[in-house]
Amino acid sequence: MPVQARVMFHISKEFHFSASHQLTSLPPNHQCARLHGHNYV
Repeated sequence: MPVQARVMFHISKEFHFSASHQLTSLPPNHQCARLHGHNYV
């Protein structure tokens, strides 16, 4: 009787997206008060 090998696969997919926002509740001179963005993976 033949020996069967056990094979395991790992399948993945990577997603990237960018988003921007403005934190208007902060003082105007705060670095996060201006329109700025973030990148996500």
